[in-house]
Amino acid sequence: MKLKTIVICSLSCTLVGAMLGLVFFENKIDFSSLAQAPAGPTKNICSITINSDDEIKTFKQKLSSDGRFQFTELTSSSEKWFDQACSSNVQCDVLIISGHFGRTFFGRSGNILTLSEIESKSCSKTCRGILEQPKEIYLFGCNTLAGKGPASRTADQYLQVLIEDGLERSFAERVVEARYGPSGELNVSSMRRAFSGVPVIYGFCDKAPLGPETGPVLQKYLSGKSKNDYYDRLNRLEGVKKTLQPYSLTTMQQLIDGPLANSFKSIGRCFKQVSGVATTDEIANRICEVRDTQKPIETRARDLNFLMRSDERLSYIELCNDFFAEMSKKALTPTELSAVAEIKKNQKLRDDLEMLLDKVTFFLGFDYGVLGIRLGLDQQKVIPVLSRGFVKMVTKGLTQEEINLMINLDFRNSFKDYIRINFEAINYPMTWSNGHSIEAIGLTKTQDAQIINHLQKMLSTSAPQIKRQLLGTLIKLNAVNIAMKSELISMLYAPQTDTRANAIRALGTIKVYDEKIVTEIIALMNRETDGWTLKKSALYFSDVPFDNPLIQNHLTKSLSHPNAEVRQYSALALTHRQLKDDEVFKALVLGLKDLNSSVKLNCRFALQNNRQMISAYLASQILTELPEEYKLIFSN
Repeated sequence: MKLKTIVICSLSCTLVGAMLGLVFFENKIDFSSLAQAPAGPTKNICSITINSDDEIKTFKQKLSSDGRFQFTELTSSSEKWFDQACSSNVQCDVLIISGHFGRTFFGRSGNILTLSEIESKSCSKTCRGILEQPKEIYLFGCNTLAGKGPASRTADQYLQVLIEDGLERSFAERVVEARYGPSGELNVSSMRRAFSGVPVIYGFCDKAPLGPETGPVLQKYLSGKSKNDYYDRLNRLEGVKKTLQPYSLTTMQQLIDGPLANSFKSIGRCFKQVSGVATTDEIANRICEVRDTQKPIETRARDLNFLMRSDERLSYIELCNDFFAEMSKKALTPTELSAVAEIKKNQKLRDDLEMLLDKVTFFLGFDYGVLGIRLGLDQQKVIPVLSRGFVKMVTKGLTQEEINLMINLDFRNSFKDYIRINFEAINYPMTWSNGHSIEAIGLTKTQDAQIINHLQKMLSTSAPQIKRQLLGTLIKLNAVNIAMKSELISMLYAPQTDTRANAIRALGTIKVYDEKIVTEIIALMNRETDGWTLKKSALYFSDVPFDNPLIQNHLTKSLSHPNAEVRQYSALALTHRQLKDDEVFKALVLGLKDLNSSVKLNCRFALQNNRQMISAYLASQILTELPEEYKLIFSN
């Protein structure tokens, strides 16, 4: 039986977008025949778990006992996990993505997935089973489907709400501009293009609940319908997808899932539902031409030049930046260089960027400034403006949404190339009391001695709630030193898992490997359940210069952890050790059958490095069950 996959996306994210433009369809829709659609093949529910797994766990609790549903996790510990997922030919019926979002999905797993990459794969038709095949896509993240109008409230109304909530006007205006500004429509438009033709995409107009809050809401919603209800809805949506594109207003009204919307509205969330764009959308097609890396560069440049000379050019700033970043890594032919140069001749665009640079929020201004430099603006004039914008943000304190956006900006165009700060500029109380501001300082990779010295002194005096960001920033700035040893050891017992993980990472950075500390960390990790912390501990144990049974026993136990990265790095740590215990070898042999290729590879290396100590019984088992692995392990 051919399996299909359901992809569900859950995001803790910052998305700013425009409302859905619905295409009207004149024919009257008869949903009665669709309602009687026969049961189809197994439905495969795919998940992209970058941060919270509460959402996918809820779906599994409801549906995993029903043989008509299958679950597929698309992430892995490979850097090319998304490429591998796309090339696997998996077919998804529903998609769940879990992660923080600021036009890039990121989170505690360490995996990163940019919206640009999703769009590019969608446009090049190289990931159709994941991006086009789904019937429903769940975007559990802030502002995933927020619009500039007609929305639940205008920019002025939103500003007034924020002021009434106690925000000072200057800060509230920044929040409003980030939501309703010139490039605000990009997120929802990008989502609709990325999931072209998908009947139902769910998201939020505003702030979304985090995973632990979303899980119970979904559980209540799913409890209100039988497994047959959900299975039949997917069959109906499959019929809609095949026969009713482009989706009309009437179609969408018929497809609205009122109970799901009401479930989230009951906890004060602005929930929204849209559809993927039609394949006939001219602007979407032009954007896809630019995003499609398989198309000729001259063709892509011409379409981008068209978009950047339109009245909506400020909506395509990120698209243009991504294109130029890609071109900077290529050796272009004279013809290609000429086509790209045409975009740089756009004086109107350069004038717009220069005029707006210090009149918009840092989030918009950074993209404007980077593009301006690429188009020929004097970087000696641009970089000070961007730096002042950054300083203004961190000295007033950042929100979670704002740091998410900053992380995305830095990921696409490194802050260290465009931001210059010094201690005098940022030395305000809010800078040092706001964990997100401290985290942002780390993104700049500053080497200002006064800033680093101040952060180092803060480690023993700062409030517990900002220690995670503070320590993470010190690690990014290579500013952890042996004088912090006692404080780092105390942080191993912090209630926050991220703080414990950073403490282990920092101890490894300064090479604190004495046996007493290693024994303490092992004892803590034997009680630990958090995958992120266990991964950091495995990396720490990889570098511990001595060996003992406690280390090996802990790493062996971690080889069966449900998190693939924990298994991968635990196996990696064992490759560096002299192994004798038969139980360790048994666990590594079992790891040769792991579905994750990185786990399998590291288990093989660990066995290969210790092959002389493998018992004849286990060697025979490998030869019988995994003859190809046997050759690799025991070959010279």
